[in-house]
Amino acid sequence: MSGVGTAQQEIIETAERKEASVSLDSVGARSANLDGAGAQALLEIETKSRQSSNERDLYQLIVNETRKLTKARQVFAVRCRKKKTRIVSVSGLKDVNNEAPLVQDIQRVVDHVDGEVGLKQQQRFCLTDELSGGLHFLPVYPFPHLLWIPFLSRRGFLLGGMLLAREQEWQDADMAVANRLAESFQHALSLIRLEKVAVLTSKPKALRRSLFIMLALAALAGTMAIPVSMTTLAPMEVVAHKPFIVSAPIEGIIEDVLVNPGEAVRPGQPIVQLSDTVLKNRLQVSRREVAVANARLKKASQLAFNHADGRSELRTAMADLELKKAELKFAEEMFQRAQIRAQRSGHAVYSNKLGLIGKPVAVGEHIMQIADPNRIEIKIDVPVGDAFALTTGADVKVFLDSDPLRARDATIVFSDYQTHESVGGDIVLGAIAEFSDQAETLPRLGVRGTAKIFGDHVPLGYYLFRRPIAALRQWIGL
Repeated sequence: MSGVGTAQQEIIETAERKEASVSLDSVGARSANLDGAGAQALLEIETKSRQSSNERDLYQLIVNETRKLTKARQVFAVRCRKKKTRIVSVSGLKDVNNEAPLVQDIQRVVDHVDGEVGLKQQQRFCLTDELSGGLHFLPVYPFPHLLWIPFLSRRGFLLGGMLLAREQEWQDADMAVANRLAESFQHALSLIRLEKVAVLTSKPKALRRSLFIMLALAALAGTMAIPVSMTTLAPMEVVAHKPFIVSAPIEGIIEDVLVNPGEAVRPGQPIVQLSDTVLKNRLQVSRREVAVANARLKKASQLAFNHADGRSELRTAMADLELKKAELKFAEEMFQRAQIRAQRSGHAVYSNKLGLIGKPVAVGEHIMQIADPNRIEIKIDVPVGDAFALTTGADVKVFLDSDPLRARDATIVFSDYQTHESVGGDIVLGAIAEFSDQAETLPRLGVRGTAKIFGDHVPLGYYLFRRPIAALRQWIGL
């Protein structure tokens, strides 16, 4: 587009330099009947022709201003496009009615000249009976002497022309002025046509650019409408499935842990020893109290044969003995509880042995787990904002930190409805998933990684902009 504009500017500047070089003396030499006022009028017409912004204004200038200098009584402007000629303007008229008899007759005269000698050459002729025969109006037309002056481009293409009519025969001086005007008119007409071509050329480019943008937007909109599975990423850990929880049966201090982390245990095997000093002393006291109660009962039994009061003491001694035996039994049970034994086979799961030794524990406090390494599940902590993915049966891709290049399939079997705080301090919802293929080598307990949970299908645009939309909604309060 810039190249076309530069070419137009060069054409205009070249034409202006060429026209400026023609002095008033040269004009007078070509047309002896032009005085100073006529030369000034010629320059004004040439200036107006260069300033014409469209063909209609230029044709009106041709048919109305040419008469002032050429002594023509009537001027017809003819446009040639795609080898077809048409009268587009007539002097003294604002619009041309192509159905008018005079316009139709002049059109036939132009077609006749085109067929006989062509319109690229200047012609002057008279409306003879042979030329005007069969026409409607020309036989009585008062201006029989016609002068045809073509408008040619620099490459010799016929742009159109003007047909001048008057009563007298055309003289060389008037024809010179008409030719001078024709040069200005054809130059102006060429520029207008060139600008129009440039505009028409730029329109397809702009249209193609707009079409490309529209297609790109349509393709983008179509892409944003592609259904994709809603997914979220969440941290995961391999944990035991229904492990046995080893908790403190009594209040005390852990004296020793009898198994190492991950060590296999069997049912009945001692695994934790609580401090039993107090329990041992209580057991010894209970045993002595039972011995004392037995002696008191024996004494009461002997007295019961001789005294009536002995019989009442016998019942009291017997009750006291039963009480002391119950206390002894309780002391023995508590002493036995100081040593925690495994209730099932599996592997001891806890973090640090030294971290447990010497630790005070309350009744029911968690100490360790006994888990079966062949029965595992996946614990997933899902952020609250991604709770859409927590549906039973949802597909999961598991990427273990120990094997990040291979994904393993799993399925969610359970999800929490109450939030809790994760190790990192985030508010999350818990979910449990199971591996789909249990035949593969199972990962060891405690392995961590990332779980990719697949939810329902949503448009791609919603998948990409869900979080910005949620943030914007929270920010604007809608």
